[in-house]
Amino acid sequence: MTTVDEYFRLFERYRGFQPDAAVQTDAHGSTRIRIPGFAEVIISSTGGCDMPAVKSYPEGTDYAPAAQLGWPAGRGEPRKIACIFADFYSTRKPGEKPPYFSVTPEQFLATRDRRPITSSAVSSTVTGACVAAASVLSPVLIHSGSETATELSPNGKARSGFVAASNIAPYFDADGQQRALDAYARFAFAPERGWDIKDKMDLYNASRRAFDSARPQGEALSAFSTIYEDLFRPAPAGGWGIGRKSSGPCWPAAEIFETIKTELPLFSWRGPITLLNFHTLGEHAALLSGLENLRELKPVANYPVMAVSKFLHFYNPELFPIYDKEVIWDGVFRCFRRDFKEFCSTSGLKYEYEDTPSFYCNYILWASSLLVYAHSDFMAVFVAWLRKQPGAALESRTFDTSTLYASAFEFTAIGAWRMEISNVG
Repeated sequence: MTTVDEYFRLFERYRGFQPDAAVQTDAHGSTRIRIPGFAEVIISSTGGCDMPAVKSYPEGTDYAPAAQLGWPAGRGEPRKIACIFADFYSTRKPGEKPPYFSVTPEQFLATRDRRPITSSAVSSTVTGACVAAASVLSPVLIHSGSETATELSPNGKARSGFVAASNIAPYFDADGQQRALDAYARFAFAPERGWDIKDKMDLYNASRRAFDSARPQGEALSAFSTIYEDLFRPAPAGGWGIGRKSSGPCWPAAEIFETIKTELPLFSWRGPITLLNFHTLGEHAALLSGLENLRELKPVANYPVMAVSKFLHFYNPELFPIYDKEVIWDGVFRCFRRDFKEFCSTSGLKYEYEDTPSFYCNYILWASSLLVYAHSDFMAVFVAWLRKQPGAALESRTFDTSTLYASAFEFTAIGAWRMEISNVG
């Protein structure tokens, strides 16, 4: 099973950088990944990985088709790896057997320079080839690993200037924060998305009841069940839909409730640890241990970061930011990837890009570092903005909105991403 994210993770793992790429999905659910100078890779709706023959390439494109590189027909892992090393294969001698049949990527790398791509055919923008194919494919999304990429508008015309920003920090200044929060509102509260501030505020109220140590166990579990049911309710029915794509039964409400309380007592709401001090307190190992004990909450191939983060967010919105693939990974991280990588490097952290407890811990540390250096009225600006949102009804809430640090970070980071992509064109 291959996914687009897996392909780019393999590319970064074996080549050491993220490429500029056009990513298109057709009406049948197949996704084409096009990197200039490389063989095109097609990932089917069922996860199969393949590369087309030369006849499927539009006239005049500078992509290197599989037939030109001497690759035989076929599918599977060799094709996935071959695409990642296509610039090497394209320069092999005539008749030379493609090496991927008999060696691992690591062995292949040992005989080649792990060099960045510099040839003109490879470093050129994706404009020409993408426009040629745009009439039969959906609009292009750019997976950008460099300063500037090229994006296609829905009519197939190229427009340049999408900057993969390397610094999210300006959005944590006073002017940048306000613009980011306004951008978040336009995005999140749009009719087609319909995220609801009221729902989130109601769940915070439920959390205060659920994790109140003075409340009887039955009442506390009942309050937590309200959170559980809302998170698991399918999105079309007005819920969060966190049970989707599970490979088996998820934990029941009582098991999640007890495990969180037992494994993560140090990280509770109104406890000693928040996003303002998490990066300095040295409790990372304790958090990682607690996260590991939530691994079976939702059966998935890797670690259920999305599901765990949402339950933990409502356990303590002063500390735990929500993570998901569609908005946080595909949006915020793709836009500010280098900023996150630089933070990991300067902090002595291993740069993680898989769904693991370590990745989520690093995400929290990054958020913590941004809040520490935010302007002095960061939370006051957030609360003033929140007060204006329909359904917030802050005066009726049973919690202090000025300590919703994880929510303030999340809304600002998403808004920053939306501000960046609004500058395209």
